[in-house]
Parts: sequence; C-alpha cells; structure tokens
Amino acid sequence: MRKVFQNKRQLVFAGLFSALICVATVFLRIPINFGFSGAIYNLGDCVILLCGFLFNPIISFCAASIGSALADVIAGGMIYVPATFVIKGLMGLLIALICSKNKEFISCALAALACEAIMIVGYFVYELILFGAEIALLGVVGNVIQGVLSCIFGVALIMLVSKNKSISKFLEKLK
Repeated sequence: MRKVFQNKRQLVFAGLFSALICVATVFLRIPINFGFSGAIYNLGDCVILLCGFLFNPIISFCAASIGSALADVIAGGMIYVPATFVIKGLMGLLIALICSKNKEFISCALAALACEAIMIVGYFVYELILFGAEIALLGVVGNVIQGVLSCIFGVALIMLVSKNKSISKFLEKLK
C-alpha cells in the first residue's frame, strides 16, 4: 500500500489547510447585495486554490473536502455536506493536477476557472435533485459571483505566494 503522505509535514499541512479552508469559509464572509437577492461571498475557495497550487493532488483533495464539509457542518448547512465534500475535493484535486505540471499565470487562471465551473455545475445539479429547477437556478447566481471573485482573489493570492522566495524555499523542504 502506497503512503498518501510522504512525511509528517505533509500530513500537518493537510490538516492546517483543512482548518484554514474551514475558517475562511465560515468566518471570512462578505455580503453582496444585488438586484432581487443577496449573496454571501466567502474566501474558502481562495484557500482551496492556494492549497492546490502549493501541494500535491491528494493533500489538496483531502484539505479541500474535509475543510469545506466541516464548514458546512459548523454553519448549519448539513444538507450540503455530501455535495460539498465531493465538489470542493474535486476542485482541490483539479487545481493541484494542473498547477503541479505548470505554475504559470495562465495555467493557474484557467485551472481556477475550471475549478469554479465544477463548483457552479456541481451545486446546481445537487440542488436540482434536492429542490427542483427553480431553486437550483436561483442558487446559480450566487455561485457564479462566488466563482468569479474566487478566481480573481485566488489567482492573485497564488501569484503573491509564488513570488515570495522564503515561501518557495520552505515549500521545497516539504517535498
């Protein structure tokens, strides 16, 4: 059986990023009022994108799925926990797979867009099954706002971190 985590540091960082994703999702929220309804943007997806940029796909999947699902539990959204676990885990996995091969700006930006598309479609399908088309369509607007803002802020955060020499040296020690 292959070891998922190559060393203890990787396991610690998977746990640390799970906690960061959970905190960013539950506590770092920005209300956005527009037209017929309001939406709440959270910074959890930005941390998922950063995690995928920094770590391997397994660590990213684990951190994204566990941290996001735990955030749903804490925030009282128990009905969304199964979907969140899968959707956010896939987001972490995808960005890590793409960015592990190419850490250029355009690759990370396209990976972030693909991840947010997974989020929008994933929650739409889940809500369509649970609640029907009308409710699912209403959820798309908030998810699109979440996705667009997460792409902008997440890729900016990735680029800031990638330019920092101290962080780069530290991350090399994790491998």
